[in-house]
Amino acid sequence: MSWDMRKVYVSSLVKTTTSRRPKEDNSSRLLTFEYYLKKDTENIRICKKLFLNTLDLKEWMVKIWLNPAANNKIKDSNDIAMPSRSRLPVELKNGLEVLNTFLDKLIKLESHYCRPSTQRLYLEPLFQTKSNAYRDDINAKALSLIHFKKQMKINNIFVYKPKKDQCDVCIGYKTKNVSQRNYETHIKRKDEARKEKEGDKKIAMKMENRVIAVLTMDLQSVKLAPVLQASAIYYKTKLCIHNFTTFSLEKALNRSIPASEILPLPQIKEKPNRSKSRSQKSEILSSTPFKDELEELDDIRKGKEEKKLKQQREN
Repeated sequence: MSWDMRKVYVSSLVKTTTSRRPKEDNSSRLLTFEYYLKKDTENIRICKKLFLNTLDLKEWMVKIWLNPAANNKIKDSNDIAMPSRSRLPVELKNGLEVLNTFLDKLIKLESHYCRPSTQRLYLEPLFQTKSNAYRDDINAKALSLIHFKKQMKINNIFVYKPKKDQCDVCIGYKTKNVSQRNYETHIKRKDEARKEKEGDKKIAMKMENRVIAVLTMDLQSVKLAPVLQASAIYYKTKLCIHNFTTFSLEKALNRSIPASEILPLPQIKEKPNRSKSRSQKSEILSSTPFKDELEELDDIRKGKEEKKLKQQREN
């Protein structure tokens, strides 16, 4: 059924009568609506709610269809210019200039804990949220918090939330608990360690037979199991899940070994010596994450030793 057909059908079921008591000209009670539904050939009067719910109509639709004056009244009300609650463009422009000046003055975080390749600018950890940065300056409050957050997003400024463990020496230096000399020594050692790692990586990648393997190892943060939000299990005994990871720099391969308190990480109590048998050495190699690589390196070294011994015997 089209809307025009609905309009004709509703007009045949609703009767309009003038109000008994005189009202003002602009009153919405000039007409009284009587609602009917057909049962066989008889019209039965019903309430307005039942009529609207049965035909799935809105009250304003019935009034507009049966009273064209109501439709004109709605149009006239929409033509009335409502007072604008938004700021004047000049005030908004001046407020944005003040806001951008304030954002430029904020100290941005420069730390080796931030991502090395990113276009984002991070605020110092003094601000935990954007609302804290908004409350820091009185002049910035000339605009609302919504404008403040929107402008931070446009300028690509974010609140820095460290995802890695903080360095004790760096944090101690920021809180004035570590001297300048110790901090400079710490930074120097950090740079030297990075240079050594990059140098070893380049040497390992240049080797044709992959004689050198450069691995980095890290024990990730401990996770608890099971992890549930229910308070009933909060005080129950949980298991600590460890995650030992190793990364091959020359091959860009990552290995992860998760282990719980029931199944601890494989530990080597004694270092293998030359008197150990080959079966004992294979057990040690099988417990490492880069078993294949280490076995290959071991075979290469043994081949070189055998070749060297053979040359000595010939001489």
